[in-house]
Amino acid sequence: MSKAESWIVEESEVDPEGRVVRCTTKNLDHVKIMRVEEHVTLRETDNNQTVQTTEARFISGFGWGLTKRIESHGLARFKANVQRSREGLGVILNLIRQSRMQPMTLGGPAHLVTSHQSFTGSEGVRNDREEAQTLHHHHSESSSHHVSASTASSPSQGSWSKLISWVRSG
Repeated sequence: MSKAESWIVEESEVDPEGRVVRCTTKNLDHVKIMRVEEHVTLRETDNNQTVQTTEARFISGFGWGLTKRIESHGLARFKANVQRSREGLGVILNLIRQSRMQPMTLGGPAHLVTSHQSFTGSEGVRNDREEAQTLHHHHSESSSHHVSASTASSPSQGSWSKLISWVRSG
């Protein structure tokens, strides 16, 4: 049995100065039976945490006793998928944070890029783990978002692996 498909449109607005992201999602199909609108706001608090507010509207004009049943079914499906949606957003944010910690190599080996670190020839060559720890230390001082050195240096436990396993689990 194959999964049913549904088509949606998402509009996203990013306010970098206000540090707010707003997303609106609407269904494009089955609108005669039920319209679903989801509004998500991500906002940074004063203590550098992110607060997500989710609001959903289910509108059905199908008629008589079926309207409540259809809207209740939509609400149940929505509740079942909210946690998965938040997990997906968390995976994407971790990938972005992790990519900020990795030096841009432009095709060359990562250990040759030293633009973000002070490094002299007398220090010797750093191994990948030392490199990841140095990057983690630098990143932790400049931001409230933390990625452990073991995550940054271990691709098998990294965000890409988590993303792949998360996608496969759905």
